[in-house]
Amino acid sequence: MKSSTVSLLHLAVLLLAFPIPNNAQVRTINAASTAPIAVSGYTGFSDPIEQAFPMQVPSGWKTVGGLARRAALQINPFVRSLSPDKRTYLIIGEPTLPGYVPPNQMRNTLGYREGKMFDSGLGGLSMVLHSMSGTEFARIYGQTTMQGLCTNLRFTGSRE
Repeated sequence: MKSSTVSLLHLAVLLLAFPIPNNAQVRTINAASTAPIAVSGYTGFSDPIEQAFPMQVPSGWKTVGGLARRAALQINPFVRSLSPDKRTYLIIGEPTLPGYVPPNQMRNTLGYREGKMFDSGLGGLSMVLHSMSGTEFARIYGQTTMQGLCTNLRFTGSRE
């Protein structure tokens, strides 16, 4: 489990730090701009409230995470690690995401059109949103959520 967790972290850090260009956007990249992220090692992190999951995170990085419970049946696991130089932000999961339901005729009749948030019962929150690929959702989420942290944020490509 330890080695697969570290591999997941490496992949997540690389995906966040280095956008993957698609074939139409292949370009020459200066070697100095793609220097590897310096990580001095890894340390254990566990959900501090429920001990729901353990994982390895970069040593010396500020890490927060756990299970975010919006409602009895709406649980969002997340981990966020910020490098000491504050240039790399590792994000796995999201504590504030609502549930999602596809638009349909009944919801439209009730006024629940795409983008509408509503109480889904038992304290849960849902949004009407069309079905999309994980890549499309990640792009929209990243552009919306990270804009305040990354002033020059630019989506350069994706791969399925």
